[in-house]
Amino acid sequence: MRYLVRMDTLLLSKQEAARVLGLSLRSLEHLISRQEIPTRKIGRRVLIARSAVESFAKGQDSDNTPEMEPR
Repeated sequence: MRYLVRMDTLLLSKQEAARVLGLSLRSLEHLISRQEIPTRKIGRRVLIARSAVESFAKGQDSDNTPEMEPR
């Protein structure tokens, strides 16, 4: 059975964020290490704002400004 992510959840685990983006956990961790997707640490948990995941998917920085495409 597939695990579904609730659409009203504001913060996602790394596993949930990877699933939403269609990436492997390792690929997501690589993006996090390059600071392309910001995280929040609460206790031992590393969480990612749904808005940051959506902004990344749309090709925007987390501050909602479009990224510049290379020429």
